[in-house]
Amino acid sequence: MFKEVIRHANKNFIVPDKKKDKKDIMSEVFKDYDSKLDIDVIAKKSKGKILALQLRSRDDTGGTTAKASLVEALRGVMKKSVEKDTDLFYLIGIWDKIKSNQKTITISKIYESLRPYFQKQILKECFISNIEKGIELHKGITLKLAYGDKEIVKNVSDWIGKDTELDYEDIKKIIKTLETSDDLWLSYVIASLELESIELRGINNIEYLNELLKSEKFDISAFASNEEYLTLANELVLKIIPKWNKDSLPVSTMSEKATYIRDLILLRFIYDIS
Repeated sequence: MFKEVIRHANKNFIVPDKKKDKKDIMSEVFKDYDSKLDIDVIAKKSKGKILALQLRSRDDTGGTTAKASLVEALRGVMKKSVEKDTDLFYLIGIWDKIKSNQKTITISKIYESLRPYFQKQILKECFISNIEKGIELHKGITLKLAYGDKEIVKNVSDWIGKDTELDYEDIKKIIKTLETSDDLWLSYVIASLELESIELRGINNIEYLNELLKSEKFDISAFASNEEYLTLANELVLKIIPKWNKDSLPVSTMSEKATYIRDLILLRFIYDIS
């Protein structure tokens, strides 16, 4: 949805959908950029003036690998030469501020993931205290962490700056409109993870889920509230987990797997009623 916000803000900004086009833009920052990992949103104002936005719904799911993956695309190219007159703003956005209890762990894992690739010394204490303000990793490369939808919106708005045809309140209205529909956010997060899984590992969890659901009888045609969908999804998870024999989910613990499968089921519901 941030792609649409930025496109709406200024029609001259380049906001690609395809991974190859994102890679071409990142090549304006890092010489010979060759990362095979995708970034959720890439936006370009002008040559070398780029926003890279990596989003997560919350940081209380997924293990240490999931937390470190927030900067995985950046980490892989940190040793490469940075092109002249570069201004890359790499923003990590954690949408759900309420569940920010693991913030310290998340920041520590990001630091440990990037530390071997720093081209200048950055002490962990300095990193932890400054990442939410924005910290310069290299000349022209700024990393920032934003917790909560308001902070993410504010940072994207600030990056768009005076070039935008929308003011901050307009952007908040667009986000609010999208956010009121939980299924849109859910579909964005889960679909992004599943598309990456299909592309990189050839694993299709949605297809596998549909196979497992064939033996379950349920009817959502009369549902009128989100609570009804959620209750049924939780009931189905308890039946599905014992049958899920594939090691295909991008999470590790049983509770994380249960949450992920539940969200896949909700995504299936969205598809059924659309």
